[in-house]
Amino acid sequence: MVLDYNLLLAGGIWLFYLGSLLLPLAAGQGVAYLAGDTVRLDFPSWRATFLGRRVALLHPWRSLRPMLLVDMLAPTAGSLNQPLARLRRLERSQFAVRSLLLLVLLYLLLAIPASLVLRLPGNRLLLLLALTYGLQVLVVLALWLGTDRAFVQTVRSRWKLVLEPFLCLPYAGQLLRKLHLGMQPSVPLADLLRAKAHFPPDVLEALDRQLAELLEMQDAPAELEQLNRLRAQIASLQAKENKT
Repeated sequence: MVLDYNLLLAGGIWLFYLGSLLLPLAAGQGVAYLAGDTVRLDFPSWRATFLGRRVALLHPWRSLRPMLLVDMLAPTAGSLNQPLARLRRLERSQFAVRSLLLLVLLYLLLAIPASLVLRLPGNRLLLLLALTYGLQVLVVLALWLGTDRAFVQTVRSRWKLVLEPFLCLPYAGQLLRKLHLGMQPSVPLADLLRAKAHFPPDVLEALDRQLAELLEMQDAPAELEQLNRLRAQIASLQAKENKT
């Protein structure tokens, strides 16, 4: 059997990219994607484990938006309205960065593998690689010269992370996510549900099902009480949603 190294290389690019969408999480943790006033929650299944840790498969496009780590079982810590407002401003200011990163990923996941599989001349492949690296340079400049002071400080303090995609281009997909999650520690789910934000009905339904599943697995009275309070919050939000 003759190996097609071009096909293997194209498959390797996709494999590295898909691997970059996997986010290992502690028990009870999930992620919140912000898009304007809407918040979408993604908690991995309690059965989705890898090497003893729960793993979330992130949404490719949503993970370019500001994100928060969310903890189901963490006690309440205060209002999240101000942090959410800052992240909404950050989302608006990062439209250009997200667009550039999307172009990087399109070149990386479609154009370059296609050129390998179709065996286009080497000079065209080099041109595609040069365009991809050039777009990545623009991404770094846009991040470095951003308008949000806290985010720019995070970028400059984690400059090694910003350079990772130059060593392995598929890691470009996880750049914004790592920077966003590095800005703030995980937040309690109870505080997020009380914040001024819109949670789509399908998100609330999925979250309620996961909490019900978790209730069956818990024995500690404090955690059972916390989970029941969360379900009551979700029921209240669903009732408000049904009235509108």
